[in-house]
Amino acid sequence: MAQNTKINAMFQLEDVGASSFESLIKHLHNAIVVTQIPSLLNMKQSQPNIIWANDAFYKLCAYCPSEVIGHSALLLQGSLTDNLSLSQLLNALVKGEHCHVELISYKKDGTPFWNELDVSPIGNAAGVFTHCILLCKDISERKEQEAKLQASEALFKTLSGTAPTGIFTSDAEGACTYTNKRWQQIFDLSYDDSLGSGWHAGIHPDDRQKVYENWLLNAQSKAEFDFQFRT
Repeated sequence: MAQNTKINAMFQLEDVGASSFESLIKHLHNAIVVTQIPSLLNMKQSQPNIIWANDAFYKLCAYCPSEVIGHSALLLQGSLTDNLSLSQLLNALVKGEHCHVELISYKKDGTPFWNELDVSPIGNAAGVFTHCILLCKDISERKEQEAKLQASEALFKTLSGTAPTGIFTSDAEGACTYTNKRWQQIFDLSYDDSLGSGWHAGIHPDDRQKVYENWLLNAQSKAEFDFQFRT
């Protein structure tokens, strides 16, 4: 979450008083709402209602207080909201459990955005969970970048899959993360066997140790690797 903001699950409302509680969280950069756990209010109530929200939440969703307070904590859901994630969120709010989900939410004007949600239950002096704090964060920009990266990786794999030369990728520690079909033919290894450190098996036994040591050194120093060896 932004600013590494965390709220202790056993935070006691009675210990600080309502005014101090509001003063504490209204200045946080995260959008925040507070709900009551339905089972403690009405066993027939199916959804937790919002009893408080900070300015950041109203700015995020563009609703006014009268449209939020007393309404369901799921008021930002819409047609593209993932039902499984929504069920996990509702279950946490109803039972007073920790939860972290990422789902598509909607602003008042119908604009969709990716919403990162964290639920933290709040206990009273007796240790009974009575409320939940729901922290919200717009992560649309991050999701957009992830989608672009995934599309780029998919294109790379499509193009390299038909390349006449062996192509592979590795992580910062030198572990193999991808090989194309031609690479697998050269090393006589399957895709799964070539990943991680498995590609070492495709190197001639007499060259294996020397190649590995040089490869590891170059990978960790991010230097170019140029080495002739037998497979």
